Amino acid sequence: MTYSGAIFAPGRTLLTAQEAKHQRVLEQLSLRNDGEILDIGAGWGGFAQFCQTKGLPIVGITPVSSQVDFARERGLQVTESDFRSFDSDRTFAGVVSIGVFEHIGLRRANDFFESVRSWMEPQARYVNQTIVRNLMKTTVKTSLLKKVMMDLILKK
Repeated sequence: MTYSGAIFAPGRTLLTAQEAKHQRVLEQLSLRNDGEILDIGAGWGGFAQFCQTKGLPIVGITPVSSQVDFARERGLQVTESDFRSFDSDRTFAGVVSIGVFEHIGLRRANDFFESVRSWMEPQARYVNQTIVRNLMKTTVKTSLLKKVMMDLILKK
């Protein structure tokens, strides 16, 4: 189960469109080693399960206990937590958030991206797939988000 966008093409089903999205996220991570991936907002574990089928180690976090239970029943490593309460001194080879940022909002953006940065190994990439319609109503807000993201990335 996945709640987010997909990559459709002629002849693709919803399932194959979701798999295409997951494959694109993996490609964008450009993993350089076999290090773990952190999935912020893992939800029902769709991306984690996709990674598991590829033999990639992945840890997911979601604040919803029923999603944690469902993912764990499928053999996935998912912890009940959100980005503010995830207590990890580990770093990850890649970090993803698929359909999460629209729930974070601009007021908590700086805290969110600081957390993301703290969990990244040197040279790791962060992939953020989000819906921005109605979230960014002015170019000022869009510019602010770009500045916050770039400032945090460059601090790394």
